[in-house]
Amino acid sequence: MRAMRKPLTLLLLAVLFLPIAIASAQSPQEDKAALYAKFIENIKGEADAQKLAYEQGQEYLRKYGSDNDQYTAYIQRWLGRYEKADREFKFNNAFNAKDFPKTFELGREILIKDGDAFPVIVRLVTAGSLNAETGNTSLTDEAIGYAKKGLELITSGKVTDPKPFKVIDDARGFFNFSIGWLSRDKAPAEAVAALRRAAENGGTYKTDQATYVALAIAIGNAEYEPLAKEYREKHANKDVTPESEAMLAKIKGIAERIIDAYARAVAVSTKPEQQEQKRKVLEELTALYKQFHDNSDV
Repeated sequence: MRAMRKPLTLLLLAVLFLPIAIASAQSPQEDKAALYAKFIENIKGEADAQKLAYEQGQEYLRKYGSDNDQYTAYIQRWLGRYEKADREFKFNNAFNAKDFPKTFELGREILIKDGDAFPVIVRLVTAGSLNAETGNTSLTDEAIGYAKKGLELITSGKVTDPKPFKVIDDARGFFNFSIGWLSRDKAPAEAVAALRRAAENGGTYKTDQATYVALAIAIGNAEYEPLAKEYREKHANKDVTPESEAMLAKIKGIAERIIDAYARAVAVSTKPEQQEQKRKVLEELTALYKQFHDNSDV
């Protein structure tokens, strides 16, 4: 009898553990459904849960992506949206932290996926301008390229929502002003043309003090200074000639355009926070005006 107990005991143990073994061996379809259920649950959660959902979605596509059904299609769309949102989140964080090289690195990645991402282009131009204000011009040429890209999108009618601007003309003014300001040293003639466009058809930039100050400086760099230098080299302290008179008249004409730009800057400076800059501009305007009007400021 004792010899029979051991096999019986083993048999009973096998029977007791059999339901556990059966329960743990789910079918592939059950595994698939369970993974999808976890994914769906986590996409409803906060950032950590959604990050986990992203990993689960990738796992699901690795295992079952070849099924090509409505579930894989939904996961693919969600992963695409998640990746887009994640890139934009990191991009905006870099901008807010004033890490402009990182901003451009992440912005390039976004534009590879969506070359017409208008708010991203606006922020890249802004980052390039802020970076240049620190004296670092390493991103300037690229920022000018993005500003031109923004104008192309506007001209082609691809921009239906001008946010962060209220109207398209403000966006147009922003891009033209940015091109002008960023080009003022390397391409002053291009800067003059861009700033004139901002002044003529730039929404709120038509009444912005900075537009006219920048235009005056750009005209000085592009036209006045080169011609004045040539005049000094050829005609300073020499007898008056028809050539020297013609060149001097041309210089005076350019000076009048600079005076006009400074005068407009003064005229539109009506806000309290603009008064200190207005005072400085008025000093510059007065000195230049007197130089070409017999030392009179009338």
